[in-house]
Amino acid sequence: NILKQGKSIQLFSLEVPKGVVLINLVWAFYDISTGSVEYGHQNAKLKEFYDTFKNQLLIEDNKTSLEQIEASVIANNKDCVFIDYVQNITSHGKDEYERMTKIAQEIQKLAISTWKPFFDLSQVSNEGTKYKVGDMIPSKGSGAFVHACDIGLVLTKWDETDITKNRNIIKLSLAKNKFWVKDIEYTLDADMATCSFKFLADNTK
Repeated sequence: NILKQGKSIQLFSLEVPKGVVLINLVWAFYDISTGSVEYGHQNAKLKEFYDTFKNQLLIEDNKTSLEQIEASVIANNKDCVFIDYVQNITSHGKDEYERMTKIAQEIQKLAISTWKPFFDLSQVSNEGTKYKVGDMIPSKGSGAFVHACDIGLVLTKWDETDITKNRNIIKLSLAKNKFWVKDIEYTLDADMATCSFKFLADNTK
């Protein structure tokens, strides 16, 4: 959606190779099911996507330290930055809490100094799988990410006792919002074949 608006993106993929990220973006962009298209058609869509957005989209999978990320953000000057995911950023610290606190603080400083929106994807703590609207955001490692963010969204799996358990139903909770209301919950249908989410019509919470 950001690309469709003509904006540029820098995405740091710290978990999977950039080729996988690119393929997932292509399937979501064209609403293509990964299992329903021929190999040649896949390549054609990949080329079309790359030719269209090669100047707008920068995916990096070889920069893992705070210093590398900061230098690249400043050098490339894209409109917004995605980091997937922040627990894989390398930094010095006595323990996980101290390390993740430093990472959260440095990313916040970088966002402020460059005046760019940062989308930081985070793992959740073990307790996070039981998240309910109104709870604290269950970020793994340090609560500093919760304090540093302007908007906090939590994605959790739907309660398996629900009648829709055979569908890939995801809960999206607006857990923090410095600018307006919070504690709002939406239900999404996750289409894993096209790497996309769709809001369900019965969103009322």
